[in-house]
Amino acid sequence: PIGLTREGRLRPCPASSDCVSSSGREVTNKAMSPLSFSPTEKQAAMSRAASLLRSKGAQVEVDEQLGYIHAVLDRPPPNFITEDFELLLLGGGGGGARLEGEF
Repeated sequence: PIGLTREGRLRPCPASSDCVSSSGREVTNKAMSPLSFSPTEKQAAMSRAASLLRSKGAQVEVDEQLGYIHAVLDRPPPNFITEDFELLLLGGGGGGARLEGEF
């Protein structure tokens, strides 16, 4: 379920995962408040978010045109968990994000 829908929105969380989302389309136990970002200029915020994720060791893909970031972080032992993080920057000082697991 990684990626955007045809409408340019984050895909809904799978029912069987530890996913949470700020898209506003999730059931209560999978919902979180939208993340806000600073600086409010979209490109600067994307660059800052991507840099932060890379500094944590994540592999990061950025689509600047869509305002979309997908990051993957492989946790070392004893967890052996792969974390997926998706961020969709909507502009205007707010963003929609989906966070799977703990990142």
